[in-house]
Amino acid sequence: MDDFHFGAFSEALTLVEAQRMVAAFPNGVVCPDDPFTPESTDEVRHLVVTGDPRVAALLPVKISLEHQQVGSTEQAFLDVVGSGIGSIEWTYFNWPAVPELQLEMRHKDAYVQIAINSRDIHGDEPASDHTVFIHVPHGATERAKWLARRVGLQPLGPLGPGW
Repeated sequence: MDDFHFGAFSEALTLVEAQRMVAAFPNGVVCPDDPFTPESTDEVRHLVVTGDPRVAALLPVKISLEHQQVGSTEQAFLDVVGSGIGSIEWTYFNWPAVPELQLEMRHKDAYVQIAINSRDIHGDEPASDHTVFIHVPHGATERAKWLARRVGLQPLGPLGPGW
């Protein structure tokens, strides 16, 4: 569990949004949505920080946080994203054993994701709230249902392909 961490990403559609995100997370990686633009991430960051009008040609820009300590900045990230689209992902933990379901502790495929203001993991279906995805290996739906019950919820839809 020492490696348990989270990552997050969001898109900034305007220069003001990008500046707000970079100010809140100065160590975040900033890059244009188009991976084939010639500007480096450092150049994009500089354009955003200085308010250079050339950043308009690069919008939307993405900001991502990687290998963050759990509990360190998740709420701040949600606050900065606001009504935008993004994702927070927790990885490198263990699913606990669930003896009543004959499920052993499992490290592989332990992954929980919040789609911020979206109904899907890619941000293609905007929503006014967030959707939690519990990624489990094929055939392990009982673990996902068990986890949802533990927090007073239930799965909302059919199983879908994930990571």
